[in-house]
Amino acid sequence: MKKTIAILTAAFFAVALFTAEPVMAQKTNKELRKDLKMKAVKSARKEAKKLRKAGWETAPGSIPMDMLCEKSFKKQFQETEDGAQRYIVADGNAISNNKSAGQMQA
Repeated sequence: MKKTIAILTAAFFAVALFTAEPVMAQKTNKELRKDLKMKAVKSARKEAKKLRKAGWETAPGSIPMDMLCEKSFKKQFQETEDGAQRYIVADGNAISNNKSAGQMQA
């Protein structure tokens, strides 16, 4: 139960992080396919390998875990014109007695 809640919490933060990205409607299908076929950086591939060993999986139809890790790495270092961080990076953990309380904490 604790692992499920931890997974839900991490998934919530991942969704919140990736939904802040601007809509990519301006890219053509050819450009999107090219981006999908690109290899992720080595550190992102290593991190994705660790996550897979820990039991993490991507949602069906999502981009590969390697590219998700790379996107999150890039977002952690993005800055505004003022030099402030563009995105807030957070990590959390919640423990509860039932699923609904764990979802509420997440």
